[in-house]
Formats: sequence, structure tokens, C-alpha cells
Amino acid sequence: MERSDNEDTIGFLKFVEDGNDEIEILKYLSQFESTHNHAVRLTHDWRITGGQMMLTPIVGAWLTSLHNKDDNLWTVAEQLFNAVAFLHEHNVAHMDLKPVNILIPRKSGRLTLIDFGCAIRVRDAEEKFRGTSGTKGYMAPEIGKGSYRPIKADLWSCGKVIQTFCAACKPSILRDNLLKIADELLNVDPDKRPTMKQVLSRIPNTVVTQNVSFPESM
Repeated sequence: MERSDNEDTIGFLKFVEDGNDEIEILKYLSQFESTHNHAVRLTHDWRITGGQMMLTPIVGAWLTSLHNKDDNLWTVAEQLFNAVAFLHEHNVAHMDLKPVNILIPRKSGRLTLIDFGCAIRVRDAEEKFRGTSGTKGYMAPEIGKGSYRPIKADLWSCGKVIQTFCAACKPSILRDNLLKIADELLNVDPDKRPTMKQVLSRIPNTVVTQNVSFPESM
């Protein structure tokens, strides 16, 4: 981390090797003005031998460090679903969704997705790739077993994150309903996983039976 008197030069430094598209993907996503664009903002980037350095702002702590997880379950789920839906709408698969790549202020606030080092731009949701990408435990089961669709793989990882966060919360109607959604996203058959758009269309029905405090702004 590098600090100075200029607010724009306070943040996290990361080296991106030549051949990695992380900086290009972040620049691409930054073109779209949307409240649902939760991709970390690229403050500065510059070339050095072997690649580029990038600077991003400090936006919070790991998702699992959030205080009062029960009170913030809706905020986390709604923001995460919208964040992933936004990426997929613009044909980007994050490919490494996990709690440490999802930052949020410890007392709640705006969620941010970081570390797009494994991210892939696709033509559409059906485009297939081969190889291994992601983190064990949060990586879709089809990865590394032949061709896979990155967008579909992201859905599995999103379900795993929701499942992990729900496990840290007390039983409630909202938690139970979100766990049902997570189970569907974790289906071993990629074609049976609901899209983020389909998940979001069900969210109002998920929360209607529980007294949920909706944030004034995200």
C-alpha cells in the first residue's frame, strides 16, 4: 500500500504481468455508469518491466470481517447479486468470486469486487473455455474437466459465497430463502443454475416475509 497527501494516491498497489487482461477489463467496466457497477475503480496504472502496476482505492475489509452479519444479510446478498449481474450483462466473468475478493466497510456500506486477475471477457454466456481458473472451494466443479462456460461457472461461485456468508448468520426466513437460491446456483449441472437476472427477479419475494431494513443508498 502506498500513501501520500494526494487522496488519489492512497490505496493498494498490484503488479499485473504482461498477458493478463485485468487492467483492460477494469478500464472496460469503468465506462459504464451504473449503481450496480461494483468493480473496484482503477485509480492509476503505469508500465514497468514485465508488466504494469495498478493502484486501486481502499474500499473496505474482507466480506467475512463485516460486523453485524445478520443485520446486513440482505444488503450483502442484494449487492452481490447486482454486482455479478452487471458483470454478466457486460460479458465479463470474474472467475474468482470468494469472500476475500469481496470488500465492504466493516460497519456495512457499498460492496466492491476486487482482483480481476482471472476475469474473462466472453462473447456471450455460452462461450466456452478450457483450463483452470479460480480458487479451490469456490471454483465450479466443471472447471478443469474439459470445456466450461465462464458465466455459468461464476454463478456457482456466487452461490458458494452466499452459502458461506449465510453460514455465519443466525437462522431466519431470509437466510433460509437465500440458502435455497445458493443451492440452485450450486447445481452441478451448469444449465440448471439460475442466471443472476432470474435470481434478482425473485429477491422481492424472498424478503417480503421478513422485516428487512432497506438501505437508503448502495
